[in-house]
Amino acid sequence: MKFRVILFIALLVSGTLLVAVNHAPEVSSIELTACLQSDVGDCVRFPSVIGDTLNGETVTLPDFFTGEYNLVIVPFDREQQEGVLEWLPFVEELQSEYNGLAYYSVGALPDLPAGVRLMISGGMSFALDTAVRDVSILLYLEDQELFANSLSASTLDATQLLMLNSDGEVIWQAQGTYSDSLANDLRSQIESLNFTTRA
Repeated sequence: MKFRVILFIALLVSGTLLVAVNHAPEVSSIELTACLQSDVGDCVRFPSVIGDTLNGETVTLPDFFTGEYNLVIVPFDREQQEGVLEWLPFVEELQSEYNGLAYYSVGALPDLPAGVRLMISGGMSFALDTAVRDVSILLYLEDQELFANSLSASTLDATQLLMLNSDGEVIWQAQGTYSDSLANDLRSQIESLNFTTRA
């Protein structure tokens, strides 16, 4: 009897691991691309990476970003990811005011075992409503530090806020959790971009 129970548990665990490995989000490599700007100033471009929306769609960034300008909030760990939710009311207000502004949350996590990736993605999908899942993307990166460095992020210990143009070039950058001061800086940046406002 004990043997049958142990065999059953072993088969159950093996089957679960097989499902996790076959259905877990992929780990992404990072492809750095040159900026399209012709000036001699510093230029930062969002690297080419593959991730999954929380609705399960596999996407390539920055190609997936659809706005004339794209606000991309990049947390590097679970605690930072939770802090992204504090930005939602302000970001939704901005999107309702400005045509051509799109918002995305891009969780840039380290490479994790397939089962852990599947649990994180599934748990986050369950916790968020559909509208937020559509613009929330998880990356599991082969080299998280290379990704951060490519964005000129000085640390993995702070959420990055990026404003990208339609070519994926970073035209404004800040870091930190939501604050009125940072929100006002972001609004000032948006107002300088010649958006048309919604009536």
